[in-house]
Amino acid sequence: MEEDNPLGLGYTPTFGDAIQGIVDYGGAVARFYQKGIPQFLTGVRRGIKEEAEAPSPITDTRNPIQAAGELTTAYSQAESAALEKVASGVEALGLPEPVAGAAALAVSPFIPGPAEVGLITKGGTAMMGLTVTDPRFIAKGVAQDVAQTPKFAPAVKTYTERGQAYADAVKQVQSNLASGKISESRLKKTLAKIEKIRKGDASTFEYDPTNPYAYREGIESSFNPYVSAPEYTGLRKDAPRGVVSKRAKEVQADDPYEAGRKAQQHHILAKAETKPFADTLMDLIKKGVADEDDLVNFFVWPEQYDMFPGNVLNNLLDMGEITHTVAKKDPMALHKILKEAGLEFGSGTEKQIIKNYGLDKVTNTNELMQAYDRYLQEIAIPSKEITYKVHDMWYDKTVKQLKGAELKEFKEKYSKLSDPRKNR
Repeated sequence: MEEDNPLGLGYTPTFGDAIQGIVDYGGAVARFYQKGIPQFLTGVRRGIKEEAEAPSPITDTRNPIQAAGELTTAYSQAESAALEKVASGVEALGLPEPVAGAAALAVSPFIPGPAEVGLITKGGTAMMGLTVTDPRFIAKGVAQDVAQTPKFAPAVKTYTERGQAYADAVKQVQSNLASGKISESRLKKTLAKIEKIRKGDASTFEYDPTNPYAYREGIESSFNPYVSAPEYTGLRKDAPRGVVSKRAKEVQADDPYEAGRKAQQHHILAKAETKPFADTLMDLIKKGVADEDDLVNFFVWPEQYDMFPGNVLNNLLDMGEITHTVAKKDPMALHKILKEAGLEFGSGTEKQIIKNYGLDKVTNTNELMQAYDRYLQEIAIPSKEITYKVHDMWYDKTVKQLKGAELKEFKEKYSKLSDPRKNR
């Protein structure tokens, strides 16, 4: 590839293109000024320079997800290399950084691909905003720039950082394989354990302090690289001593149905079923056709049905092992009932959700939200209703069988179980 043509195009953007682009792009520039253009364009200019000078991200990875990410990054760097020539040419005339940024922004439409969206990201300002246009699927209270409000901005930051932490964890494990520190077998087992926790965290958006992260396994697991607790939110390796164990102890409860056991936490809105929708949204955001505002809309949307995705308190119902799982082979255990009702798909959940709701064909947030709402109506809401009926049925059945001290002890333990209906 020629040095003067880093994108391999038959046409190389010039400073003349910048001038013409500025004229053609006048309306957009005016819109950017309303968002604080000087600071924004300075960010654009510096972002271009930083990315253009960054080392190549391409490795010899065999992981298709990582490889796709590396190619995307490499293309973005190539775009920046082309635009850097334009921006530096403007600065050579003695003009300031914001003007150089404006020139690069004006040239970006001449470059195929997501150049313009990439520049907006480099500027550090979410210029796209909410992309859902169908009013039927816009949650109450959600509007343009909602992701930047004090109510939601911290959760957006946490969600983004958590996603990166998981990506880094996977990369580290793959690096350990490449260096010979672990075997292929160990790699597969470790990645499976990471994914087991990630499917819940990918469905979690803890913006409400009264509805915190409360999944004990997610808190305790060393395969979760990110901690979310009232006292600390950030990388597990940087967490103050005792924070993790303290938080895990706070959310655990005794199993009232069997002495010596801890209650199991059931996700009212199934984490494995929510994850494919959340992953699809993140793919749309990465492609530049969705925004962080859409992330907020996605997670707030189920609240109209009194449902809260992921590992948060209001989505976790403490249950006894015999009432929750099929471990005891009881025909009235919840998961056995849900499976027989066609509301649960076992190990094939993700593939089944993608197939049933066409997530592999989704191209925009209107399509995603329509599919997501259909899932909530067809699967999640009926599952929730069955869950509470089974939970209450077991209680009624048990209190009729116990007497005296046993009944008192059962009721005392049962009263300490976390129940979303009691949390609000």
